[in-house]
Amino acid sequence: MWSLQKKRPTIIYGFGLKMQTVEQQRHILKMLEKSLARELDMEKKLSESRNIEEELKKKLCFAEHELSQMEEEAEGVLGRLFEAEIAAEVTYGNFKGNNAAPPNS
Repeated sequence: MWSLQKKRPTIIYGFGLKMQTVEQQRHILKMLEKSLARELDMEKKLSESRNIEEELKKKLCFAEHELSQMEEEAEGVLGRLFEAEIAAEVTYGNFKGNNAAPPNS
């Protein structure tokens, strides 16, 4: 029967046929487990980042659409304001022209 002695050499084929002790094998496996855990965590964070990026793209598109609509509405309001100013000037000019004496004189 095999016994697990700390100094007993064994062969690990994935590491170039180097002689490794059981303790060294355990250490290597723990390092590999930690590395895999970090990689899985990074994959999860990358996936979350991509989801956030997609959400932000949608929000940006919506905001740009809203801005475009607001600009169009502002142009319409400014156009009507300009027309009202012209109409007021014409009306005031007609009022001034119809009265021989200026008001409050």
